[in-house]
Amino acid sequence: MRPAVTTLLLVFSMLLSFSISRAYILCDPQSVGGGSEPLVLDEEFHDVNAVILMVSNQGPIGNNRSTGDGWGFFPAGTPNNYVYGTGLWFGANYDADDDGDRDKVFTQGYNPLAGDTEFREGRGDQEPDDPLTRIFRSDVPADLENWPPQFSDSLTSEPIVYSDQDFVTTYTTQDKDPIFGSFQLPLEVDQRSMAVMSGLMAQVIFLTFEVQNTGDKVLEDAWIGYDSDMDVGNEFADDLGSVIFDRFTPGGDTVGLDMGYAWDSDFTESNFTGDPGFVGMSFILTPGNPDDGIDNDGDGLTDESPFNSVDDDGDSLIDEWDEVDEIGLVNFSKHCNPSLPCEVNDPEDDPTGYAILSCNAPGDTITCLESTTPADIRFMLSSGPFDWQPGQSQLIGFAMVFANAVGDPTELAFVGDPPRPDPNDPALGDLVQVAEQAHDYFMTLFPPLGIGDDPSGDPDIGLPRAFVLYQNFPNPFNPMTTIRYEIAGEGGGPVDLGIFNMRGQRVRTLVDGAQALGPHEVRWDGRDAFNQALPSGPYLYRLRNGDFVSTRRMNLVK
Repeated sequence: MRPAVTTLLLVFSMLLSFSISRAYILCDPQSVGGGSEPLVLDEEFHDVNAVILMVSNQGPIGNNRSTGDGWGFFPAGTPNNYVYGTGLWFGANYDADDDGDRDKVFTQGYNPLAGDTEFREGRGDQEPDDPLTRIFRSDVPADLENWPPQFSDSLTSEPIVYSDQDFVTTYTTQDKDPIFGSFQLPLEVDQRSMAVMSGLMAQVIFLTFEVQNTGDKVLEDAWIGYDSDMDVGNEFADDLGSVIFDRFTPGGDTVGLDMGYAWDSDFTESNFTGDPGFVGMSFILTPGNPDDGIDNDGDGLTDESPFNSVDDDGDSLIDEWDEVDEIGLVNFSKHCNPSLPCEVNDPEDDPTGYAILSCNAPGDTITCLESTTPADIRFMLSSGPFDWQPGQSQLIGFAMVFANAVGDPTELAFVGDPPRPDPNDPALGDLVQVAEQAHDYFMTLFPPLGIGDDPSGDPDIGLPRAFVLYQNFPNPFNPMTTIRYEIAGEGGGPVDLGIFNMRGQRVRTLVDGAQALGPHEVRWDGRDAFNQALPSGPYLYRLRNGDFVSTRRMNLVK
């Protein structure tokens, strides 16, 4: 049985104390899991929008390892908990013992069976009690002053912040004993989680992970996955889960969601305020495969470069988001708590974990398990296989989506083979709408540049194939920030770059007139058109040129 919060009073008092204090939860050194080394666990709560979600500096997300409880509440301020624990999974063929044989080695950021992780905080060159191994919060001024360099601008060293509340941390497999087997994959993870306060995005926590192979060997047939143990309420054994690969709209358009999701099978939980809804994980940014000779992402370019801190295409920009030839979501699979067994139980060894990631059929979009029988289910979204070169980084992104059920969800109908709820079912309307907007919003946080490796070998330096408005830096800022953007050749008309308050009123014009093609940047000093200092708060900046319009958000703090 899962440990649970004993009373609603305890839930509310803990939520209130965390929300008010926003203090570091820096635990005393402790031994965790299979390792004997002292680990300093830091756990923080996203608490600025409609979701209360715990993240840690050791990999698990949504799981309070200090108490053993799940912490993924929606709406915030209610006892409605949807998450017990989630985290990254990795698998690869790896000659860990130098005997010439490639062992299938499995590493996970969260293991639901053991309630443990195979990561420890910090980088491999840091001691576990190094103060820089904790979680850094963008809403804590002292944290912004000491923002880790791997999350800062490489040119200015200014902290990079994308949302209303960014949390960043790093963890590694080095010096951490494996849960199963004898070997660890040599990995280091830079994790960023982001909460947005506006609109439907208040129902989302965005997650990005930049993962580096820190070893000196190729990780062959590698897979990256994200496993979610979404216990909806206290009655966790009656949950169901499914996947939406694509949704076909009435107009015939195809909307790709790549989302696994879970719900309470009878939409009744005694400890909930109101009826339970849905919780999903949407795979937004998947690993890249630069060595397979296949145009995986359908952009007309083959084997685009990975995230390797090199300007591969000669455009003076490093590691653009669209340079990676994304593999996409390949497998959705489910597994279960063995105390309530189903066809596939939680892994108890490395080969079984690798098999769940790959579904034993690399390259095929299949499912390891589909079932309409309620259970204590976990679901996995995975992408692969690819050969992971030494020193190479892979960048992946997710949206954790929370939504209410619409209408009478007990009428949710299963269709097809394997049976899944119809993605256009009215009960799923809120979930689907939030997930679709999360994909669009993610691309405003991290804009695709439309610049990849030119198959002809001509880098087209300075001639962007698309307009781009970048996130300002630093952000938040006081008193000065820089706005970068790119102007393409098919635009037309003058360039207009304006600053607006949240009521939509223009307060300053930074650019008004014709500009040359290519990259530009302009600085803003936080003052209006009359040279008066503006108050602290969020502002919008909008770039317009011909038919191109892009708007982004920034925060002025004093």
